[in-house]
Amino acid sequence: MRFNQNFLQTSTVQNFFKSIKVDFEFDVIVVDGFYLMRSDYHSEEIPGYVKDVFFDEIGYENFINKISMWIICSNCRKERKLRMGLGIANKLSVFLKNKFPSEHFIVGVSANGSDCFVSFHKKREGQRLSVEDIEKYAGEAVLEIMV
Repeated sequence: MRFNQNFLQTSTVQNFFKSIKVDFEFDVIVVDGFYLMRSDYHSEEIPGYVKDVFFDEIGYENFINKISMWIICSNCRKERKLRMGLGIANKLSVFLKNKFPSEHFIVGVSANGSDCFVSFHKKREGQRLSVEDIEKYAGEAVLEIMV
């Protein structure tokens, strides 16, 4: 599913997001053109790691910028993890739009039977998640928010 920022600003959607209480702060840095969560960035991984494992920038960013709800709340029920993931995705999309107003990002939410993940990458001309990347999510629900 893909939603743009206008859909996310509707009152129904905003009321839903307001009902989700999420206390999570973001710190995104730009390193060699990569937009990365500071807490998960390790300088020794760029650039060889990108070329050897991910083949492109968005694969690397999605890997580094992946937040597991299980890490935040391991004993929460899966429904709570999904609500937390949606809340964090909304908060992250607003953060990215405000911090980098001239850039565009894709914020993704994926959920399986036991966990929910939020990730993001910068939208780049000519780059998309490959079919092979998306097939890795078999058995999961995937949502993308374009910022």
